Amino acid sequence: MGRTSTHSTTVILGRMFDAPVAAVFAALVEPDLRERVGNAGGDVVVLPALCDCRVGGRELLKFGPRTNPRFSVECIYHDIVPESRIVATEIFTVEGERHAVALTTWQLDPKGARTQLRVAAHLILLHPSASSDVPRMRHESMLDALETVLDIVAAGER
Repeated sequence: MGRTSTHSTTVILGRMFDAPVAAVFAALVEPDLRERVGNAGGDVVVLPALCDCRVGGRELLKFGPRTNPRFSVECIYHDIVPESRIVATEIFTVEGERHAVALTTWQLDPKGARTQLRVAAHLILLHPSASSDVPRMRHESMLDALETVLDIVAAGER
């Protein structure tokens, strides 16, 4: 018999970027930059299938280790305030099985010519083997890749 109860947890991450808030926000919502963020290197690969970053829009992607991107996310955007915040729900699946649902907020705060980005994902773990590791990996790899893409854009290689 499978586990019928759920467990909730919150993943909170933050990063300071050497880029203005407009550049960071663009890298989060513009499809061409989102695709570059997904392919920016590192140990984790992100493979976007759909990117419609607008209120009511959806994003579909697979991610995971380069040798086995077996995790999927379906994201639905509920609130977007340009250069300030993005609020979405995310459904995380592992090899087709639903593991977690999250309410996720990306909060951007300008700090002079820099930007503080905070990601808070409030998770409900549904699957007996679910943990916060998969959503944490997704967001940590996104922050790492975002930094790489912002450095490339700042160097004029857009």
